[in-house]
Amino acid sequence: MTVSYTSSIATTSYLAFPKLLFRWKGSVYKAIWFEFVIFSIAYSIISVIYRLLLTDSNKRNFEYFCLRCEKLTVLFPVGFVLGFYVNTIVSRWWDQFCTVPWPDTLTLLINSYAHGTSERAKMQRRTFIRYINLAFCLTTRDISSRARLRFPTMDHLVSAGLITPEELRRYEQSASENTGPMNFLPLCWAQELVTEMYEEKSISFDRAVELLTAEIGLFRDSLFKLCIYDWINVPLVYTQVATIIVYAYFAVAIFAWQYLDPTQKYKNVSMDLYVPIFGLLRFLFYMGWLKVAETLISPFGEDEDDFEIEEYIERNVQFTNFWDRAYHGDIPPIVKDAYWDAEDINLPAQVAGFKAPSGCNSSASESEDQFRRPTFTFNPAD
Repeated sequence: MTVSYTSSIATTSYLAFPKLLFRWKGSVYKAIWFEFVIFSIAYSIISVIYRLLLTDSNKRNFEYFCLRCEKLTVLFPVGFVLGFYVNTIVSRWWDQFCTVPWPDTLTLLINSYAHGTSERAKMQRRTFIRYINLAFCLTTRDISSRARLRFPTMDHLVSAGLITPEELRRYEQSASENTGPMNFLPLCWAQELVTEMYEEKSISFDRAVELLTAEIGLFRDSLFKLCIYDWINVPLVYTQVATIIVYAYFAVAIFAWQYLDPTQKYKNVSMDLYVPIFGLLRFLFYMGWLKVAETLISPFGEDEDDFEIEEYIERNVQFTNFWDRAYHGDIPPIVKDAYWDAEDINLPAQVAGFKAPSGCNSSASESEDQFRRPTFTFNPAD
């Protein structure tokens, strides 16, 4: 999952964002360090050869070549290409995350509308929920390497209790000569189970059947969209163009950024340094920009910023089973709330939650009056 740093910048301060620059996990430094080392070594070797090994005539030829390379670097539309490419990749990455379905709504609906405390009613609810989680697992196994590592074979799903041997047999029978087993088959079973529960009066409302059916359809649509994202990639030619232009730019920059002999009076050559500081900053920006796209282009892998699908599966199973096992029909007793007879509601403010100005010598009561939240009064006439 994306490396989280929200808590570090929750409160704005002078050091909140600068401290983020020194993080390693998920950082741009970790992403580009290998290319940076290769570029630095190549630049240093060329610089040493130019300064120590070339004759004067060869130095002049090398300098003309470097000046020509400097003019060529201006012609590379690196920022233009990377801007569109990274924007496409990041938008696609976020859309895929928003497409990931969660079983929460289906769990709430089935526990709200499927009544009954008998063993069969409970079995029907739990089986329905298990089918939903099973469909998610089967789909993500095909598109996520993390899910595939968590459940390498179908036998691992059996041992995890997500599918029974009989269900596995029927699932494998759904395969045809040209296609594999249908990953959405558990959703069909869940739909049939809703119909069965309605016929047995566990679900007593037509509207409940309609809502459950619609939500199953939405869940299936989200899973199918994830499959489409896996099948249809960003056009390869687009990725190739963005990658080639960046690497070609820095291949030319190895010569274009060389510091030349200032005694030759070349245009814009007035000093002789050894390290192209501003060039290395440009390398950080452009190569880091490309690495953003390379990291996010396939979010179902095992990179630090990829989706942790195996944790999603664990979370879904725990949530759905908790709701049915420990929470179904178990609500606190209904009592009058603290503001039952109150005309106005004014939540008490915690003085410790407010920071008094430095040098404030007022008492605690004065601080409480000074920093108390404004009172909100609801007037229906308004």
